[in-house]
Amino acid sequence: MTAQTQLDFTLDAAAVSGCEQGLVLPLRLAALFVQPSGCYANLPFVDAWPEERDARKYDGNLPVVAHPPCQLWGNLCAVNYSRWGGEHNRPGNDAGCFAAAVESVRRCGGVLELRDEINATLG
Repeated sequence: MTAQTQLDFTLDAAAVSGCEQGLVLPLRLAALFVQPSGCYANLPFVDAWPEERDARKYDGNLPVVAHPPCQLWGNLCAVNYSRWGGEHNRPGNDAGCFAAAVESVRRCGGVLELRDEINATLG
């Protein structure tokens, strides 16, 4: 998919009050916790939330694709903490990123993308 790609969907008039048959709206979504120059960055239908926008504060209503940071939730996070120490390396100490991602997916719908070996719970 290139940055020029535009995804559209057609709404049935019965599904949308006051709309004419065949109304076409652009499909939009929010991509949370993404790289600023990553695959979502320049797509016209994506509201990208890299670190500088702080995706924990997302309060929109678009469906989300959430990629919360996983380095503090993986199988090796305890090993890294034992080796390097520091509160910033404490397993699960992600300043609420994972919880915010789960809450956004539950509230808006969408996808929570995680590795298989994540040691977090969805609560």
